[in-house]
Amino acid sequence: MAGVALSAAALTALTLALNQGADWGWGATATVVLLVAGVALFVVFGVVERRTGDPVIDFSFFRRRNFLGSTIVIFALDFSFGALLFFLPLYFQEILGDSPVKVGVLLLPLTATMVVGSPLGGRIAAHVGPRPPIAVGLALMAVSVFVISTLDLDTGYAQLWWPSALMGFGVGLALTPMNLAAMNAVSRDHAGAASGVLVTLSGLGATLGVAVTGAIFNELFAQRTVSLSGDAGVTVSRGQAQELDGLLAGTSGAQRTLRDIAGDRAAEVHEAVREAFVSALGTALKLSAALIVVALVLALVLLRRSTPADADVTEPVPAPGHPRPAPRVLSGGAA
Repeated sequence: MAGVALSAAALTALTLALNQGADWGWGATATVVLLVAGVALFVVFGVVERRTGDPVIDFSFFRRRNFLGSTIVIFALDFSFGALLFFLPLYFQEILGDSPVKVGVLLLPLTATMVVGSPLGGRIAAHVGPRPPIAVGLALMAVSVFVISTLDLDTGYAQLWWPSALMGFGVGLALTPMNLAAMNAVSRDHAGAASGVLVTLSGLGATLGVAVTGAIFNELFAQRTVSLSGDAGVTVSRGQAQELDGLLAGTSGAQRTLRDIAGDRAAEVHEAVREAFVSALGTALKLSAALIVVALVLALVLLRRSTPADADVTEPVPAPGHPRPAPRVLSGGAA
């Protein structure tokens, strides 16, 4: 129970600080206190977990290369996937002017290719081990996120559907081998605990993907709005820039702010806000692509083709006159 309480408190503090840091200010007392508290709580959580007889997380799992590599992959995968699924619909709605229903339809290629890639990744892993499909999947993800990050105000759906589909295929291709590698790295007795770690890191990756990428986006958006509005001859403060973010969603408060600060130059400032949105989004997604590349390198270093942890690799000698049983193909790819 102590581990549950500490982990929940640490994640709450960290996520709240990342979500609100752009509004409160990164040097604000509340932001700093929450970040320090989050880190301190994680440290205490680690100490408590290593000393209790019934830990929430068994840290010995991370001494196994395939489990450690898989946790890195699942965190990076969900980090980038969560960020993309948060921001891409915003681009479709706020820049291209699509309805929410239409956006859901436009994202179908991403879902369809993920459905295709998931079983394919499992079949490939059964023959050659988990590392090749995971590496290819992460490489496809990095390429697709980078391509999407190059968007500008003239980028339409025709330029975005295929990297979105590529992203879905890469996620599907890496996901099943990653799960196989992680679960084969621990004995069946610890499968539930290992699965819990993976699910937790998956959720944490998606949460931090939105929070961290969102924090970077908000900071860059405010800076770019101030800069581009200044180029148009209108002085905009950082606080006003944050209020103008609502222009793209058509909020009445943002429109009032625009009229108050821009007057007859409202059209130029509105265009500056659109440009700032696209510029900030592109930079934030490039950082997400860089994280995928780091995860790809670590996966190549850590992951190995191996038998399940509790597999009986020593076959008994058959009795005279009885044939030796055929080798059993394991999910890790070894016979």
